[in-house]
Parts: sequence; C-alpha cells; structure tokens
Amino acid sequence: MRIRSINIDEVDKYSKISMVDSEAFKDSLLLDINDDIVKLKWCYVLEDEGKFIGRIVGGSFDDNFQILRINIYERRDDIREKFLKYVIDDVKSQGYDSVEAHLYSDNVQFKNYKNMFLNVGFKITQEKYSYLWDKSNIREVKSLSKGLNFKTLKEVGEKEYVKAIEAVTENTLDRDDIENVKTLGKEAAAQRYFNELKEIDFNEEWWKLAYKNEKLVGLIIPQKFNDKYGAINYIGVVKNERGKGYVDDLLTMGSKTLSEAGIQKIIGDIDVNNFPMENSLKRQGYKLSCNMRVLKLEM
Repeated sequence: MRIRSINIDEVDKYSKISMVDSEAFKDSLLLDINDDIVKLKWCYVLEDEGKFIGRIVGGSFDDNFQILRINIYERRDDIREKFLKYVIDDVKSQGYDSVEAHLYSDNVQFKNYKNMFLNVGFKITQEKYSYLWDKSNIREVKSLSKGLNFKTLKEVGEKEYVKAIEAVTENTLDRDDIENVKTLGKEAAAQRYFNELKEIDFNEEWWKLAYKNEKLVGLIIPQKFNDKYGAINYIGVVKNERGKGYVDDLLTMGSKTLSEAGIQKIIGDIDVNNFPMENSLKRQGYKLSCNMRVLKLEM
C-alpha cells in the first residue's frame, strides 16, 4: 500500500474511486485544475496493488490550503490517519502553515472523518447549517420588495467592494469571519476574503452592492460551481441597516441571478448562530440539507 499524487492520465480512474457522481467529480476536478485552484500534486491517492482505495484533494485559496474532497475506503483507522498525515506533511513542506477542511453530515463517513481529523490535531472552529434551494421543487424566486438599487462590482470597482465587505463584517454572527478580523484586522480580512472568493468563481456582473437612497445597505456574491450547482457564498447587511428585511432582497437577488443562469441547486452555508440569515433562507424556500463542521490545523 502506498500514498502518492496522481498524474493527468489517471484523472478518470481517480474520479471513479466513488462511482456516485464520478463524471460530475471529474468535471469539477478538471475545472479546478484549469483554474489553478487544484494542482495534480495535491490530488493524493491511497493505492493498494494498483487499486485506488482513497483520495484526498486539496486546493489553495489566496495562499491558504484547504482539503476540498475526501473519500477513503480503507477501514483501518491507522492507515486512514497515515494517509491524512502524509498530506499534511507534504503540504507543510510546500510552505503552507495551516490546513482547513469542511465536513458535511450527509457524508456516510462524517463521524469517522471527523474523528480522524481530530486525532491528527485538527480543531473544530465552526459549526454551520447547510441549506439547499432546488429548482425542481420551487417554481420561481420571490420578487424584490425593498426598493434597493444594485450596482455590480464592475461598476463600483474592487476598492469599493472590499470596503463593503469590511462594513458588513462588523459585528457579524459568523465565527470564522470574527476570527479572521481578530487575527488579520478589518481591512486585511476583507481583502483576503475578496481574494479567496475571486478564485472560486469571478463574475463582475454577479457580485453586487445594494443601496437605499444612495446609502450602502449590503452585498451579495452568488457563485457558480458547475452547470448544476451554485452557492450564495457571501451575503451581508451593514450594521446600521440590519433588522429591516434587506437580507431577503439580497438573498432574492443572489438566488435569481443563479436561477436565471440555469443553476438547478443553490447552497447556502451559515453559522448556526446566524438566526436572521437562517430565517431568510427558509422564507426563500431553502431547506436544511445537513450540518457542516469547519476544522483547522495550525502547523
């Protein structure tokens, strides 16, 4: 049994480790490789006599390393942990000082993977709810109602948009954002988040700021993962405008943008403490899909 990175000729075999959505996995992986989020050297495989029995895929966002996908069919805990430790050591040797992973409770191995990460030193930094909007179950997105005026990132420019991210992050209920601001400072945290999101999917017409009477109210960043899936990857209302229902129109705008682009399923991940956002998702027809844990390892 050995651990290594794959080469480009092995992508098809690598994608079929799990037969569930293997084509979708392959398409997504190749897209991430093309966008330079994932490199072949970060496509790690656990191999036994030529058979692929596990994979860990990593990616880099604004110089931060994240484990994006994990599927391990070897049942022995010591081998699972050896596989993960190999990845951590390899990532560390490339100059990264931390690794992050997101685990979803709808994964049948959720408990096993969570324990594995904890056993090698990861800490749970955030618990989230993952909501899903499914076009096959919902006829249409609700209409805008608050009379907001929207401007695109293309119209306002990067500097103005980063300032807006900084503004909506003030007194946020998202623990990960709170930690980033505490560690980096408000301006640097906003710029880092902008850079990370830009690497996932960058459409200047989709990233929007919302105004009421020329005054900034909030922002919305809907993003496309593939032809089927998208996400409301950032949404926020500035501190003094909260509690007025503006979050509903921001979510509506994001959902409408993705739906009209042909996206069938829209994901909305929120901190478990973000009750206003949770209520807004429910009003828009999003359904609770699963729980998610954010785990981090500082090396």
